[in-house]
Amino acid sequence: MSVCIILDTSTLTYMHESWLHGVRSAVHHARESVTHPRTQEALARRRVAEYLSRVLGDYCLYGATCYVTKSIKDEVEALAGEYRDLYEAIKDFLDKARVGEVSAVATREFEFVKSVAERRGYRVVESPELEWRLKRRGIRALTYGDIEAIATALSRGCTLVTGDKDVYQLAREVGAKVLYLYEDYVQEPIKRVAKRVLPRR
Repeated sequence: MSVCIILDTSTLTYMHESWLHGVRSAVHHARESVTHPRTQEALARRRVAEYLSRVLGDYCLYGATCYVTKSIKDEVEALAGEYRDLYEAIKDFLDKARVGEVSAVATREFEFVKSVAERRGYRVVESPELEWRLKRRGIRALTYGDIEAIATALSRGCTLVTGDKDVYQLAREVGAKVLYLYEDYVQEPIKRVAKRVLPRR
């Protein structure tokens, strides 16, 4: 039976973003300098998440059935202005891997996931930019693309792959199959290998 995967914006950007962007994200997440141990740990986890997203991208190229929702594709299109190279790389991947676009999301599942999100205190917004601004102010937020991705995984029985903890937690709560790129059981085997080959300090 073919593996069925739903890709969200975080997974697509992890696959294709530059090395420097990952460093900046780790510094922002840890809120410390680039040499601080907390930043180094955040960067290590980020790198493993990026690696895993690329492995899953290879599955899309060689046998898995992979989908993105129209809203996720729209979020990727929005990258074209400020992050043109990233947008072009993702677009090229979606074309080459023949990633299917889900144009019509099941209404019942969408409304169910949205209602659970709102009951949990999330604001559901149109754009990733607005989501990011709200999160920086301490307000919990998700995009319509996030809700659609979870609803599609739920209705089709696919596995949603995400690097967004809020998406992961909501997907688990509503009973969707989900793989979180930062989950310890996913990260630890790769980090153990890295420790064996990296020089000791």
